[in-house]
Order: sequence, then structure tokens, then C-alpha cells
Amino acid sequence: MVWGIVSRAALTAFFVAGLACLHPAVCRAASAPVDRGEFADLLRETLREHPDILLDVLRENSIEVLEVARQGSQAAQLQGLRARWAEELAAAPKKVSYSRPIKGNKNAPVTLIAYSDYTCPYCATANMVIEQVMAAREGKVRFIFKNYPLKSHPLARLASEYVTAALRQNEAKGWALHDAIFQNQRRFLEEGEGFLRSQALAEGLNIQKLSADMKSKAVKAIVDEDIAEATAIKATGTPYHLVNNLSVSGAAPLPFFLEAVDMALEQPSGR
Repeated sequence: MVWGIVSRAALTAFFVAGLACLHPAVCRAASAPVDRGEFADLLRETLREHPDILLDVLRENSIEVLEVARQGSQAAQLQGLRARWAEELAAAPKKVSYSRPIKGNKNAPVTLIAYSDYTCPYCATANMVIEQVMAAREGKVRFIFKNYPLKSHPLARLASEYVTAALRQNEAKGWALHDAIFQNQRRFLEEGEGFLRSQALAEGLNIQKLSADMKSKAVKAIVDEDIAEATAIKATGTPYHLVNNLSVSGAAPLPFFLEAVDMALEQPSGR
């Protein structure tokens, strides 16, 4: 895998020219065509005797080596995900409610649900990736946010109640508040409710009505229902996502989400 970084011709030239003094047979090869199998044997023997050469090559190509390793890791993870998704497609669909505000095409064939927490940094990353997913598969994916606030963070549920109340007042402005919290998460964590109020005003929400609604039984019931649903489907921490019935845990990279969306699109049953 490492040798894919450098062309075969360049690699051959490097070792033939650079290692001639280290191996007599390589010295002979420097002035004659190199047989692939013979060269591989010579190269293996030379590296066994001089491992520092390989280390030097790796150091000189460290960025490329790390990129190859990253791609290999992602490929292995995707392979595991595909196997799990095949099992999930064969299983009974998870029981979830779709009676929440929808972002995107309301009739899209794929529903992406996020069980998420406004104080979680991984959730902020995932929210950004979800925007990319919806842009890459425009019109084919609709998004539903489910509140799954951490009990350990005092601002988590407060933010959920603010956004839930905002969405009930005006969906477009509620989604704008949702995105603003994630995009400015550090500031939100520093300023707390002051940030939520100022951002709600900036989005044009009626702050008096918002303050009253977020304390209402209706808003608290929505947040509680979301938490109960996440628990019932065994959501493994935050963020946790369902792409139709396919689960995607954590702040997965864009290719993982797109793979899940494309697999969901291939299914005849839809949502």
C-alpha cells in the first residue's frame, strides 16, 4: 500500500541508483533491464539488511503515507458498515415518529434523523456534514432533528427547549436558530442562555412568546418524547443517526452518510 505513493518506475530508479553500493546484484541491475520478480527479491533482501532506508522513504512521504492510511481505515470501516446495514435492511424497521418539523423536501424518499445534543462538539460536526449530505443528494433527503440532551450538561436541555419552541413559532426561524447554535457552539457554551436569547432576537423570533412557550408542557413533552424514542431504539450516544432504517453513529464523514443514503435509495420500500 505504501509503495502506491510512488510510481513503479520512480521507485525502481530510486533503489537501483541509490542502493547499488549496498547489493552487488543491484549494481549489476543498474546497467541492465530489471526483471520484476528479481527486483522484488533484491529489494526485499536489501530492506531486510538496511531497514533505515524504508524509514527514510516513509519520513520523506509522511503526508502521503498518512493519507493512504486514512483512506484504508475509512474503506475498512465502510466495509463493516455495509455488512451491518445489510442486516438492518433485513430486520424490522425501527419504530420512530416523523411528526417533527422537516428540513428539506418533505416528500424526499430518504429520511435522515439525528438524535443530537446542542452542547456536544461531535453533534456540531455532524450537523455540518448533514448539510453537505442534503446538498449532495438535493431533493432526495429530508432531515428531522430529535432532541437527545445530555443530562450532565445544564445547557443541553435548555437549548433543546429553545429550539423546539422556536420551531413551533416559525419553522424557518427555528431552523436558523438550530444552525446558529451549532455553528457558534463555543460562544453558546460560554454565554449560555444569553446567547440563546440574543440569537433568537437576531433571527426575528418573538422573544416573549418564545420564553413562555419553552416553559410549556407541550414543549417539554416533545423533548421528553425524543429522549424516550432515542432510548427505545438504543441510540448509542450522541450524535446517533438513522438514514431510513440504517444507523450511523457519531460524527461520521461525508462518504459514510452518502453511502447510507445511496443504499437507502436502492430499496423499494422507502421510509
